[in-house]
Amino acid sequence: MTHIKEIIPGVLIQAAEKQSERGNKMTKIQKGKMIFKTNPDKGFVFKAWETDSKGDALIEVEKDGEIIRSFIFPAYKVWNIPAHANDIIESELQKNTHGYIMAGSNGFGGNVFA
Repeated sequence: MTHIKEIIPGVLIQAAEKQSERGNKMTKIQKGKMIFKTNPDKGFVFKAWETDSKGDALIEVEKDGEIIRSFIFPAYKVWNIPAHANDIIESELQKNTHGYIMAGSNGFGGNVFA
C-alpha cells in the first residue's frame, strides 16, 4: 500500500514511502536502476529511478544540490517529467504545482496527481 501525504495544501502527491504489509511501520521505497537524470535549467536536476513497487517510479527533484521533492509517479509516464521540465521549474519558482499537473495529465481531463 502506498502512503499518500499532502505536500502542498490542496494537492495530494504520493510520498516516496510505503506501508509495510506487517504493520503500520512506514518504510522508504527502494531505489533500483536510474531511468534518467537531467539538468534542465536554473540549478534544477530531475531524476527517475525504478522501484521495488511494480509499475511505479521514484522521482526526485533537486534544486542547487538539495532534494526539494520526492514522489512516486507511474513508470509509464516518467518521460513527462523532463518533457515538462520548464513548466515544473517555473511552477516551483512560483510555489505552485501547475507544472506537475501538466506532467501528470492523461490528456483527457484526468491526472495522476488527482
